[in-house]
Amino acid sequence: MAIQSQSYGSDDTKLKQAILQDYLRAYCTVMRKQPFHLTYIDAFAGSGFWTKPGSGSSEPGVALSVLRMPAECRFNRYVFGDIKQGTITSLRRAIAADRDAGMLLPPDGQIAIVRQDANELITQQCVELAEASMRRALMFIDPFGMSLNWQSVEHVAATGKIDLWLLIPTSMGPGRLIPEHGAIPPSWVRRLDRFWGREDWRDAFRPTQPGLFEAMEVRDADAGRIEEYALRRLRETFGDTNVHPKGLPLRGGRSNRGFLLTFACANKSSAAYQAALRIADYLLKNARSTRR
Repeated sequence: MAIQSQSYGSDDTKLKQAILQDYLRAYCTVMRKQPFHLTYIDAFAGSGFWTKPGSGSSEPGVALSVLRMPAECRFNRYVFGDIKQGTITSLRRAIAADRDAGMLLPPDGQIAIVRQDANELITQQCVELAEASMRRALMFIDPFGMSLNWQSVEHVAATGKIDLWLLIPTSMGPGRLIPEHGAIPPSWVRRLDRFWGREDWRDAFRPTQPGLFEAMEVRDADAGRIEEYALRRLRETFGDTNVHPKGLPLRGGRSNRGFLLTFACANKSSAAYQAALRIADYLLKNARSTRR
């Protein structure tokens, strides 16, 4: 089986990866001064490469880019997961190809690549972190569609030990499942309940002012309102002070606001989460200014 290059993304995909890598550098600089065992976790790791539709050229994905970072940006352990066997096999082949090409990657013994449902993997890693006082982690969650359950995000927050970068679909996910008016199919309602972790999304996307169709159920679930609700759910889960207040809207395919890149710090120490938020804020503001 050859190395796969998954077809997805936009120019903002590179921006997303750059933000994560820059945060990883800063994270390692700070955390290496302390005696912590550091884990990098990516529950939707992908095949190793991605191709922007119509471009014809492949780019290394987040997992491969993280492993290629220099020694001073290394973690003690890396955990990559994906539900598809073909994707996992491709990632292993991509890592092996890098080694054959002479790239200096972390030792194989420090890299775990597992075929597992992302929600199960996140929960498992959170349990392991909670049981070891000197372990800390940086987690990246870039879900496939709406396959993430909010309960998994709650597990992350409960550890008190994880810095989380979470990509939330907006017009590319919930926006498609919340029609402007009419009944929402029961299967979509259940999916949205799991995705948001509560049922108040049903009221969150109703217009504040009654309109022409006030006699029927009307909804307003554009990307902006979904972003507002997503940030509210993060604040409810991690605490107001532990979440970046804006995040960064990212383009997805033809949509100008297909995703929202968010950051949250599970650590309850004010010194820890304030330092983390300062770094994340600098990177997100810099991304906004360079993209204009």
